[in-house]
Amino acid sequence: MAHFAQIDNNRVLRVIVVDNNDTSDSNGVESEDIGVSFCQSIFGEDTEWKQTSYNGNMRGNYAGIGFEYIENVTTLGVGSTDIFIEPKPHESWTIDTNTATWRPPLDAPNKPKLVFDEIVAGRYYKWNEDNYQADPSTAWVLSIFDIETGLSTAFTGSEISLKYPPPLTPLEINKGMVYVWNEDNYQADPSTAWVLIVNDGKQAGTNGIYTAPTRSLMPKVE
Repeated sequence: MAHFAQIDNNRVLRVIVVDNNDTSDSNGVESEDIGVSFCQSIFGEDTEWKQTSYNGNMRGNYAGIGFEYIENVTTLGVGSTDIFIEPKPHESWTIDTNTATWRPPLDAPNKPKLVFDEIVAGRYYKWNEDNYQADPSTAWVLSIFDIETGLSTAFTGSEISLKYPPPLTPLEINKGMVYVWNEDNYQADPSTAWVLIVNDGKQAGTNGIYTAPTRSLMPKVE
């Protein structure tokens, strides 16, 4: 089976599977041109098609809907070729010369590695183009994914202690301890809102982890 992508204005519209019999000549030799002609016989002679590989063996990547088709680009270790690639994520990013992927500019720092506490809290680094244009050293911003809204935002230090409990140490985990939200503590001193206790198994959520109130009940963090 072969895969062919329909493109329009260098953007992938659809990808279809074509039987090998419809991409081969009378001698059984497969040809992209034959496959393209077959696709055009179904969808119209004025449609444009390019073959793509499900395993990424040709044109850099398997063509996904919305991908860009770019010609005469220096990548995959050659001076000029054509590729399918995801839409450009940021204005300053360019195509890597060895892999058909977008990469940040060379004057920006490498993406920082997360420390254990940040991983536990569901944080990650994302690129901020405005920051990069102002100061390349600030391009990567530590952010957090909000499971309730589906949005990711940068956060301040005050949000760290409120939105997520502190990470447990191995010793605390072995002792069956968990952090639980204490509203009285929060009202008196927000930094003490999460309290470390021994898990009694009655209030714990998934995997015995206590969680903060829902967003409608959580205090607003300025």
